[in-house]
Amino acid sequence: MSARFEPIVGRYMHLDLFGKPHRLYVEEAGQGAPLLCLHTAGSDGRQYRALMNEKAHHFALSGDRLRHALARQVLAPGRLAQ
Repeated sequence: MSARFEPIVGRYMHLDLFGKPHRLYVEEAGQGAPLLCLHTAGSDGRQYRALMNEKAHHFALSGDRLRHALARQVLAPGRLAQ
């Protein structure tokens, strides 16, 4: 049996937006010219996984909109909005 890892790395970014703390989930892959992948309401960043695995000459960045999939507003330290 052999295993192969996809080049996509996912992690959480903590930042303040309009004076409120947020925890955003982003995925990144590749190197080169930036390619920002934004989804519409009712979807999430998973729709770009195949694209991010193929774009070897771009730095692809995909994230989830606030309150979608893995991105949540931080209500207090250690407590996330649902």
